[in-house]
Amino acid sequence: GEYVRDRLEAMGYHVIVARDGRTGLALIALGAKQTRIRGVLLDLHMPIMDGMQVLQELRAQNRTLPVVVMTADPDHRLRERAFALGATHHIEKPIDLGEFAEICDRIFPLSEQEP
Repeated sequence: GEYVRDRLEAMGYHVIVARDGRTGLALIALGAKQTRIRGVLLDLHMPIMDGMQVLQELRAQNRTLPVVVMTADPDHRLRERAFALGATHHIEKPIDLGEFAEICDRIFPLSEQEP
Protein backbone atom coordinates (compact mmCIF):
# COMPACT_ATOMS: atom_id res chain seq x y z
CA GLY A 1 0.00 0.00 0.00
CA GLU A 2 0.89 3.62 0.42
CA TYR A 3 3.02 2.93 3.51
CA VAL A 4 5.32 0.69 1.44
CA ARG A 5 5.84 3.41 -1.17
CA ASP A 6 6.35 6.03 1.56
CA ARG A 7 8.92 3.83 3.32
CA LEU A 8 10.85 3.20 0.08
CA GLU A 9 10.87 6.91 -0.77
CA ALA A 10 12.09 7.72 2.74
CA MET A 11 14.94 5.25 2.15
CA GLY A 12 15.94 7.16 -1.00
CA TYR A 13 14.28 5.13 -3.75
CA HIS A 14 12.33 6.59 -6.64
CA VAL A 15 9.14 4.50 -6.71
CA ILE A 16 6.81 3.79 -9.62
CA VAL A 17 3.50 2.20 -8.61
CA ALA A 18 1.33 0.03 -10.86
CA ARG A 19 -2.15 -0.98 -9.74
CA ASP A 20 -2.20 -4.14 -11.87
CA GLY A 21 0.24 -6.56 -13.47
CA ARG A 22 -0.19 -5.55 -17.11
CA THR A 23 0.42 -1.90 -16.27
CA GLY A 24 3.42 -2.91 -14.18
CA LEU A 25 5.06 -4.77 -17.06
CA ALA A 26 4.47 -1.79 -19.37
CA LEU A 27 5.97 0.61 -16.82
CA ILE A 28 9.00 -1.64 -16.32
CA ALA A 29 9.60 -1.81 -20.08
CA LEU A 30 9.20 1.97 -20.42
CA GLY A 31 11.25 2.73 -17.32
CA ALA A 32 14.13 0.50 -18.40
CA LYS A 33 14.62 2.73 -21.45
CA GLN A 34 14.79 5.88 -19.32
CA THR A 35 16.49 4.94 -16.07
CA ARG A 36 18.12 2.08 -14.21
CA ILE A 37 15.46 -0.01 -12.52
CA ARG A 38 16.94 -1.53 -9.37
CA GLY A 39 14.20 -4.08 -8.81
CA VAL A 40 10.55 -4.97 -8.60
CA LEU A 41 8.39 -5.40 -5.51
CA LEU A 42 5.58 -7.67 -6.71
CA ASP A 43 2.32 -8.53 -4.96
CA LEU A 44 1.26 -12.00 -6.05
CA HIS A 45 -2.45 -11.11 -5.85
CA MET A 46 -3.31 -8.29 -8.27
CA PRO A 47 -6.14 -7.52 -10.67
CA ILE A 48 -6.04 -8.14 -14.46
CA MET A 49 -2.79 -10.15 -14.40
CA ASP A 50 -1.67 -11.93 -11.23
CA GLY A 51 1.83 -11.79 -9.82
CA MET A 52 2.85 -15.22 -11.12
CA GLN A 53 1.96 -14.21 -14.69
CA VAL A 54 3.87 -10.94 -14.25
CA LEU A 55 6.89 -12.80 -12.86
CA GLN A 56 6.85 -15.27 -15.74
CA GLU A 57 6.66 -12.51 -18.38
CA LEU A 58 9.22 -10.37 -16.60
CA ARG A 59 11.68 -13.28 -16.47
CA ALA A 60 11.17 -13.91 -20.19
CA GLN A 61 12.33 -10.31 -20.79
CA ASN A 62 14.90 -9.89 -18.00
CA ARG A 63 16.52 -12.77 -16.15
CA THR A 64 18.60 -10.67 -13.75
CA LEU A 65 16.33 -7.89 -12.42
CA PRO A 66 15.76 -8.52 -8.69
CA VAL A 67 12.12 -9.36 -7.90
CA VAL A 68 10.81 -9.50 -4.34
CA VAL A 69 7.35 -11.08 -4.13
CA MET A 70 4.84 -10.29 -1.40
CA THR A 71 1.84 -12.29 -0.28
CA ALA A 72 -0.40 -12.85 2.72
CA ASP A 73 -1.24 -16.34 1.43
CA PRO A 74 -0.03 -18.96 3.94
CA ASP A 75 0.29 -21.67 1.25
CA HIS A 76 4.03 -22.41 0.99
CA ARG A 77 3.51 -23.87 -2.51
CA LEU A 78 2.78 -20.36 -3.80
CA ARG A 79 6.15 -19.16 -2.50
CA GLU A 80 7.91 -22.22 -3.96
CA ARG A 81 6.30 -21.59 -7.35
CA ALA A 82 7.42 -17.93 -7.26
CA PHE A 83 11.02 -19.01 -6.56
CA ALA A 84 10.82 -21.60 -9.35
CA LEU A 85 9.74 -18.79 -11.72
CA GLY A 86 12.71 -16.66 -10.68
CA ALA A 87 11.74 -14.61 -7.63
CA THR A 88 14.77 -13.27 -5.75
CA HIS A 89 13.16 -13.03 -2.30
CA HIS A 90 9.80 -13.29 -0.53
CA ILE A 91 8.13 -11.02 2.04
CA GLU A 92 5.16 -12.11 4.15
CA LYS A 93 2.23 -9.75 4.57
CA PRO A 94 1.45 -7.99 6.81
CA ILE A 95 4.84 -6.40 6.27
CA ASP A 96 7.23 -5.79 9.14
CA LEU A 97 8.77 -2.46 8.10
CA GLY A 98 12.11 -3.13 9.79
CA GLU A 99 12.53 -6.45 7.99
CA PHE A 100 11.24 -4.84 4.79
CA ALA A 101 13.89 -2.09 4.95
CA GLU A 102 16.67 -4.64 5.55
CA ILE A 103 15.55 -6.79 2.61
CA CYS A 104 15.31 -3.77 0.28
CA ASP A 105 18.78 -2.56 1.34
CA ARG A 106 20.18 -5.99 0.52
CA ILE A 107 18.24 -6.84 -2.67
CA PHE A 108 17.96 -3.33 -4.19
CA PRO A 109 21.16 -1.58 -3.03
CA LEU A 110 21.38 2.17 -3.61
CA SER A 111 24.97 2.32 -4.80
CA GLU A 112 24.70 5.85 -6.18
CA GLN A 113 22.45 8.82 -5.54
CA GLU A 114 19.08 8.90 -7.28
CA PRO A 115 18.55 11.91 -9.58
